[in-house]
Amino acid sequence: MALREWLLGLSLVCCGLFMGRSAQAAGPPLIERRILPLLIGGATLYAALELVLLVAGIVQEQVLDYWQVFAGYSNPRFFNHAQTVLIPLLVGMLGLSTLQGLWRRLAWFALIANAFFLLTLMGRATGLALVIGTLVASGLFGAQGHVFLRRLVLAFVGGALLYALIIRALPPALGMEELPAFRDLGERTSIESRLYLWGIALQDIAAHPWLGIGPMHYAHHFNGEAAHPHNIYLQLAAEYGLPFFALLAALVARWLWRSTRRLRELMQQQPDPLALGCYVAIIGALVDGAFSGNFVMPLPQMWIVLTVALFQARVQPAPSEPVTRPSAAHSRIVLATWGLLLLGQLWLIAVSLPEFLQSAPRITGAPEVPATATRLNPRFWLDGWF
Repeated sequence: MALREWLLGLSLVCCGLFMGRSAQAAGPPLIERRILPLLIGGATLYAALELVLLVAGIVQEQVLDYWQVFAGYSNPRFFNHAQTVLIPLLVGMLGLSTLQGLWRRLAWFALIANAFFLLTLMGRATGLALVIGTLVASGLFGAQGHVFLRRLVLAFVGGALLYALIIRALPPALGMEELPAFRDLGERTSIESRLYLWGIALQDIAAHPWLGIGPMHYAHHFNGEAAHPHNIYLQLAAEYGLPFFALLAALVARWLWRSTRRLRELMQQQPDPLALGCYVAIIGALVDGAFSGNFVMPLPQMWIVLTVALFQARVQPAPSEPVTRPSAAHSRIVLATWGLLLLGQLWLIAVSLPEFLQSAPRITGAPEVPATATRLNPRFWLDGWF
């Protein structure tokens, strides 16, 4: 399990570096002509699908099943994690002068629809992440940050109108009772659960401060709530140890500081709304990570990798002069690194495929869930206890 987690982490980092270098080499024009239409198109199609499913459920079934309506997500909160990144990206795209006509209208549609979905699901961590990220942008980037803020507010006004129309006005018009909320805004269950999970992580840190309990081994001990503490910072410190966490935190802080300075210089010379949108998304993901599992869920992981890659390409454009050719030794090291990662991925597929193909999937070598587990929660344990 630990080897799988290390392989996943290294692969995500290398994927981000490769995508960033590729986008950097392609340059802003190619990004805006090829990559952004794909993102806008995907976001638009998903938003349209969800609006149809949501309205059809209310009209035909006279019910809104929050846990079933969001296709592709076993938990609507996983969708919120992706929205933490997607919404700022869409706001940033709308600031590009090159985005015109149909693509611009589609981007507005996707943005307003996602604001509506977020209001419907009452994603508090995502909402907080968007607020903090936007306020940071407004404070650091002046007029451009204020434009970003106004565009975001306008999107949520549109989302609120959709909410009033679909969630509040439509059911009474059909003779239905008021639709129940996904969760009560003031409910304390999730807050208390997080405090409980954070307490377990702090106990693990105290017991194993140097090397941690092992990657993904927070899930090894039954707690009845979750396979991770819903806080990426506590999870890293508990599973990898305080020295590793301190080193990683220092590297991320240094990169963020240098990127912020570079973006401020860029915004003074030639404002780049997409780079600003990426920056807000990254800040938002870091905030969201303090309250959720956005860094451990597959779809949000890829959204974060994509956003970091786009950001790097925007703030560090390709050099105008030819780059010095790397040495043969450097090339061999890079090639060996990619080769090892590829072999690792093939190994992961080889050992996971038999588990997946079983009629009742079980993790190889995993015993039955212990008798102390009163229910199969989290779902991570459904495939066996490692």
